[in-house]
Amino acid sequence: MPITKRSAARARVRGDRAEFFHWAKVAAEVARLTPRAEMDVDVVRAIAAGEESRQG
Repeated sequence: MPITKRSAARARVRGDRAEFFHWAKVAAEVARLTPRAEMDVDVVRAIAAGEESRQG
């Protein structure tokens, strides 16, 4: 999975808003510039769920 999505999910789970927004913007910019990059909300949710289960 792309590092940007995983980094955003980890920051979200930790409650680090600034880092989350940073990685979300990076992921959006990569998706904008790279025609093959996709922003799949289901993938992001799955990553976030995995990070949440690792934290708990």
